[in-house]
Amino acid sequence: MFNVSCFQSKLIEKATETINKIFDYKEITCVVWWRTDPENINGLLENYNGSVVTFALVEPTTYDFHRLVKYKQTVLFASDPDEFKYFIHAVVNNVVNPISVILIFTEIVTNNILPELMKLAWQNDIGNFIVISVCGNNNVTLTTYIPYRDKECGNYSPIILPENKYFIRKFNNFQKCPIRVTAVNAVIYFVLKADNGTVHVSGIDGNVLNLVLERVNATMKFIGGNNNRDIEVVLNGSAAGLFGDIINGSADILGPSLLLTKKRYTQAQPLYVYQTLNLVWCLPRRREIYMRIKVLLPFLTSITIFFIFAWISLFILIMLIHKFSSVNPNLKYITFRILSMSLGQPIKFVTENWLANSIFVLWIWFCLVIRVAYQSDLVERFELTILEPRVSTAREALELVDGHGGFASVKDYFNNTPMEMNYQTIRLNETSKYINMIANGKRFLLVTNEILIKYFNPEVQILDERVTSVPTSFYVRPRWPAVYELNKLIERIAETGFVSKILSDYIHDNRVKRNFSQTKTPKPLDMSILLACFNGLLVMYIVCVIIFAIEIYYYKYNTEGLFDFTQ
Repeated sequence: MFNVSCFQSKLIEKATETINKIFDYKEITCVVWWRTDPENINGLLENYNGSVVTFALVEPTTYDFHRLVKYKQTVLFASDPDEFKYFIHAVVNNVVNPISVILIFTEIVTNNILPELMKLAWQNDIGNFIVISVCGNNNVTLTTYIPYRDKECGNYSPIILPENKYFIRKFNNFQKCPIRVTAVNAVIYFVLKADNGTVHVSGIDGNVLNLVLERVNATMKFIGGNNNRDIEVVLNGSAAGLFGDIINGSADILGPSLLLTKKRYTQAQPLYVYQTLNLVWCLPRRREIYMRIKVLLPFLTSITIFFIFAWISLFILIMLIHKFSSVNPNLKYITFRILSMSLGQPIKFVTENWLANSIFVLWIWFCLVIRVAYQSDLVERFELTILEPRVSTAREALELVDGHGGFASVKDYFNNTPMEMNYQTIRLNETSKYINMIANGKRFLLVTNEILIKYFNPEVQILDERVTSVPTSFYVRPRWPAVYELNKLIERIAETGFVSKILSDYIHDNRVKRNFSQTKTPKPLDMSILLACFNGLLVMYIVCVIIFAIEIYYYKYNTEGLFDFTQ
């Protein structure tokens, strides 16, 4: 009895000292036990400087309890590997984020206990794991494992930690060991290309992942075989598809990066957010309307107003000359003559006033300039288009299209809104097809990433009403302890501007290719416009016939004649 109490007191003293050095006082520490003597637990709690939550494994618990506690800093008392197994079953498998565990083994360890404990920790993703135990010589030791060492993958053989070394880095060098990747082809973001059995990854997210894995000295091992699967699928109540691969542990990381949603966040671990996507509504460009009235556009200019003002001013000036001049000019039918000259018709006029003659000559030159300006406006205005009224909100756009939709993960943003009704789910690899169809006139309202629009086909209309800006990140499987190393690397990559540089290069290269492939050729006038010209000419013929009929009718009662220009 004396020996037992002696080694247990040394064990608790060493454990308390170690926990006070390792764990953050600002975080809650969870103390878990099953069959341990309460005196050992009290001895730890009395000397620990931080806040604790105690939990007996025999107590019934729910998933919500584990989710709130999180077990980020955990102290486990155990006297048998079976207690550790039960802890893993009851606690570890119910949390998403990796946890740090200090296991205080309250019995004297034998040769096969430590390897078994390390194997259980490695197989259940407990990376920060220390066993504080007493060996046969009554010495307290701190033991852990390093999974990637000596060019081995998954090496869980126990090693004794040196003095003042605790949670050491274990995932900064994978020793060329594979990281399992499940992925889908996503143009510009994650491009997969097979070459002689080897899969090469490119794209914005693909290049980021390549750089991260190169830095940790790891290789990619793709699983699934089919890179056109859906990202999120639920089959028989269980997660399937690419996201299901990381939830059930068959893959370590999913590519490309995905939007952050509540459902994903509670099921898997997002890595460091290194980009934000602007989600926008896009629809076909506004259609041209009133094409046949283009012939009237040249007359709807400031030149027309200026001409009318000049014509009235000339008429008033001639009348003043007629009133105040000592030589009375012959200005019969002056209104009709001024208008005829402006239309380029030959008109004979004889006046005895030099001022009136000079004004008429200047009027002829003025009309010549006006006709040239009108011809220029005619050509320019024929190239203009009258478009549909602009829409700025999604609700207005719904009345102009035959359907709407987008990514499945975006639908959650439209809960309890009209946009949720009849929302069509678009797969990630179908986005480019829909953007091009919309650019070609398909009446569809698509919510997507603004970058994809700029890359695939900018010839669409983007609504002023933005949906939202959503952060994106890679997702990794729950409890994967390598997440800390990957987060630090991605943060450094983002801060150096590497992601922005890749994105700008992709957009620039695609714009250059599109400009070379699209050669703009002069477009002739449409037949509808030409037909409108003849329709206008026909209307003027009718007007002329009516005027001519009025003149004939008036001529019967006026023997002097209507067009005697020789006077």
